[in-house]
Amino acid sequence: MANFVGLYPEIYLARAVSAARAPEDEQPYPDLEPLFDYKFDVVEVLRGPDLSRIVQRGATPFSDPPTVSCLEQGQSLYTRACNVEVTNMTRHNWAHQLADAGHRDWSSFHSMSPYAQAGMGAAEAVPAEGAEDLILISCGGKTPSFEIGETFLIMRGNPDAWDRRFGLNYRLITREDDLWLEGVRYLVENPNAGFLQETPVSSILAAFGTPEVVTFATCEHDPDEVLYDEVYMAGFSGMRPVARFSYLEDDTIVKFHQRDELASEALTHCQSGGAFVLFREALGFERDSEIYALMPPFPVRDGVVDFSHLPSQWSIAGPSQIPLQDVLSWPARDTEEAAGAP
Repeated sequence: MANFVGLYPEIYLARAVSAARAPEDEQPYPDLEPLFDYKFDVVEVLRGPDLSRIVQRGATPFSDPPTVSCLEQGQSLYTRACNVEVTNMTRHNWAHQLADAGHRDWSSFHSMSPYAQAGMGAAEAVPAEGAEDLILISCGGKTPSFEIGETFLIMRGNPDAWDRRFGLNYRLITREDDLWLEGVRYLVENPNAGFLQETPVSSILAAFGTPEVVTFATCEHDPDEVLYDEVYMAGFSGMRPVARFSYLEDDTIVKFHQRDELASEALTHCQSGGAFVLFREALGFERDSEIYALMPPFPVRDGVVDFSHLPSQWSIAGPSQIPLQDVLSWPARDTEEAAGAP
């Protein structure tokens, strides 16, 4: 996160006040993904020129809720318009869930995996007549969309800066105590900080629900799997998929990432039948019988849980070796702050 925030010379908290379709000669795919120029009133300047208004290009604005007929019908292969309405509603509601919870359950933030949709995501537009059968192939994600009247944290950089449009940028902000907003403010005020301020392990992991103790049926490892690049892992070079673990009673495979120097140790612990503390809500979506854990399981040795390899945006305050009994007594997350995913 510190690396990401450092890329942008301009950071604004700003409210979207209007959107107008961009000039036709600047529309690469006018029938499929029309572009709009949004005007924002600046609420707060975190970094950059003291501006009162900024303009940001984006995709189709989020519009009114879907019609009753589309909600009753849901997704359908035969009605493109209803598909768009339901998809946009899902993205809109998800963004508001995260923002209304102050981003306290935003796993992409907590786990240093900035791969979530940008802000509210991208609102889809119904193609113009005659374009329904066109297929648009793109790389790097769609341009973000915004909801008029809502406030967003917008980071702007030079054209050569790495800009992950489907990542940490353009987050919807609805609370003064938003955790993401507070984090960005801290890093702006402390430009030499590599991480956020010190926080206990229990607070860092609160977003992932209740801990549980597990062992794995089998432990396998592919030494040829590619390491994650340090750019993607916020400065942690050499992140390796440690093992393909058969999870509990079924045949689903769990992969998790460890820094390279700890990968062998974690694998050995697994193969010896060692127990781990796992946060079930840190498991991603299953795909082809494989799940990638957003937060790795933590080894338990002699009744003590080792959190020294915790991949966190925060510096760890206090011990990283914590008795298992204490870990299992951590209070459950405040359900009022819980936020789901689409």
